[in-house]
Amino acid sequence: MNHSLIEVLRQDLPVCVRKRNGALVEFDKEKIVAALTKAGSATDEFSESKAQVLAAQVLSYISSPPVQRVLDVEQLQDFVERTLLENRLFTTARAYIVYR
Repeated sequence: MNHSLIEVLRQDLPVCVRKRNGALVEFDKEKIVAALTKAGSATDEFSESKAQVLAAQVLSYISSPPVQRVLDVEQLQDFVERTLLENRLFTTARAYIVYR
């Protein structure tokens, strides 16, 4: 077990994400930040600092009980979409939805 996996277990976050092809990959919260940063940059709605704040909101949804130890990628993307919409970032939400 590597250090980042131990951190995930302690934070009541998923351990793995199930990709569309069924493969399990280690949960990495930095991938959420990267996806949000890329989306915000593509639409010019927000920068990486705002992406960090949005990612924290996504993580709060993911860590709400009951915490799923394996999260489907579609569920994760739904949380990202919800966060974008709740923050009235409609252009980015639309682009994110179409991209997925």
